[in-house]
Amino acid sequence: MKRILLFTGFIFIFSSILMAQTAVSFDNKVKKGFVPENFKKGRSQIGLQGLSFGFGYGRIIGSVGVRYGYFIANNNLIFVSGDYSTFGTNYHNHHVIKTGIHYRRYFGNWEVKPFAQIGASVGFKEFYKEKSRFGEVNLGIGASYNVKRFSFEMGMQLNIGNSVSFAPMIGISYRF
Repeated sequence: MKRILLFTGFIFIFSSILMAQTAVSFDNKVKKGFVPENFKKGRSQIGLQGLSFGFGYGRIIGSVGVRYGYFIANNNLIFVSGDYSTFGTNYHNHHVIKTGIHYRRYFGNWEVKPFAQIGASVGFKEFYKEKSRFGEVNLGIGASYNVKRFSFEMGMQLNIGNSVSFAPMIGISYRF
C-alpha cells in the first residue's frame, strides 16, 4: 500500500511540475519557428531509460536500458536501444534482453517538451527454464523536462507482440 501511495505522490508532483512549467513557458513567448539548440538537426543523445526497480516474489525486480540517438531533423530523433530486465521467484530467475530502433518526435519550444514515439524491438527471454525469442512494436507518449543539456523523461509505452502490455517510460538523457 505504501508503494502505491508513494508512486501516486510521485506522479502527482511530477505532473504538477510539468503543468506549472508549461504555464510559465507560455507566458514567456518564444518566437515562432525557434528550436532549442539541443534539439536541432545533427545533435546526438545518450541516455538511460526504462528504469524500474522493486521487490517482489522474494527477489529484486529491475529493469534498465541504454540508448543512443541522432536528431535527423529539428525535434526528430532516431535512436537505438538495449534493455535488460530481471525478476525471480524462490525457484526461478527470469530474464529479458531486447534491442530496438525507434523514432521520437518532440513538440514545443519549452523546457517541458511533450513527445510521441514509435519503434520495434526484438529480444530473448528466459521464463521458467523456457527460452524464446520475440518481437514487438511499441508506441509511447511522454514529456521531457529539459535543464541545459540534460532531460528527465516520463511517460507510458504500449508494447504489442505475443501479448499487449503497458510499461512506464522513466529515464534521463544527455545531448551533445
